Amino acid sequence: MSQPENSRRIFIALDLPATVKRFLKSLSETLSTYELKGLRVVHPDNLHLTLRFLGHTSTTDIAALNTSLKEIATSIRPFVIRPLGMGTFPKRAKAQVLWIGIGGDLEALHTLQAHIETVTDQVMPSIRKPQFRPHITIGRFKPIATTQDRTIATTALTRFLRSNEYRSVEVSNGISLIESTLTPESAFYTTLSYAKLTGQ
Repeated sequence: MSQPENSRRIFIALDLPATVKRFLKSLSETLSTYELKGLRVVHPDNLHLTLRFLGHTSTTDIAALNTSLKEIATSIRPFVIRPLGMGTFPKRAKAQVLWIGIGGDLEALHTLQAHIETVTDQVMPSIRKPQFRPHITIGRFKPIATTQDRTIATTALTRFLRSNEYRSVEVSNGISLIESTLTPESAFYTTLSYAKLTGQ
């Protein structure tokens, strides 16, 4: 499907603390060492926590979202998030996505996401509204993935999390509006705007 004119493929993401990025980079590199043909490991630079995926968005709507996100950011204080657990979408036998769960101040995270839902529903009322399940995608299984690929990947991820407990209490400081450009090999992300969390 071609991209509509004067639009961009957009999502809103939470800024990840530097310690979380380093932890996930190490995890991603560990998975890559297995060289599983059926698993595409997400590049460390592309790891993110999506708050709302919007899809093709007009330049007019992007401008409105930029303004609204800056307003939201003034009402939310920086808060702690941390990697916690792992899982797959859907169940492991037919898994397509391998992800890391999120712990920390989940009340603040869900409050922020709810504000974003309200704004995006006002600006783009016709887009689909999936249930929010906070996670960070660490890998995607290809159509050629075998049961062995899925087992090795999930086992490796479980072992890593058990051996490398995340202990930092660094906070997340902002939200970003990001453009996603798809290619046959991967996706490239460009940050269009950033809003620092400044609430009290």
